[in-house]
Amino acid sequence: ITATKIDGKVRSIRVNTIESWTYGYFEARLKLPKGKGTWPAFWMMPKNFKAWPDDGEIDIMEHLNNDNVVFQTVHTPHTLYKREPTIQHYVTVPIKKDEFNVYAVELSDSEVTFYVNGEKTFTYKNQEPELEGQFPFYHYPFYVILSAQLGGSWVGKINPNDLPVKMEIDYVRVYERR
Repeated sequence: ITATKIDGKVRSIRVNTIESWTYGYFEARLKLPKGKGTWPAFWMMPKNFKAWPDDGEIDIMEHLNNDNVVFQTVHTPHTLYKREPTIQHYVTVPIKKDEFNVYAVELSDSEVTFYVNGEKTFTYKNQEPELEGQFPFYHYPFYVILSAQLGGSWVGKINPNDLPVKMEIDYVRVYERR
């Protein structure tokens, strides 16, 4: 995914899968862009999305600017509004920023488990099934998104002198659990 200037405007894209999956293992091998204001991501959203964060969001990997860490996050009403602050819902993980790294998540009816380069980084569990919003991933299909967003409140403005920037995608794999 290349972000560049076209007709005087900075442009980038995102790629969504048409297919969606309820449970499985999702993995991508990516080399991330360099530069201030870059915000590449590998993430998942519910197929039948109605409202955020009620329906949930799974950020398998988000990278800010040119840092040597990535964020892996679960967004739910429960985590966003801190109804239970003791439940871990994100982690930062060091990466080899100038190399390809493998980012993955395994989604089941009881937990969301994240990985970087084959190492488990953390697990978000369905701890309280009766608590509305704590685990909106149960029985709902999610689709995969790869994006190379530029700029925003979290990363600041893109430096036009850094363009073009690109996120290299070696592969994306989905292993469906049946």
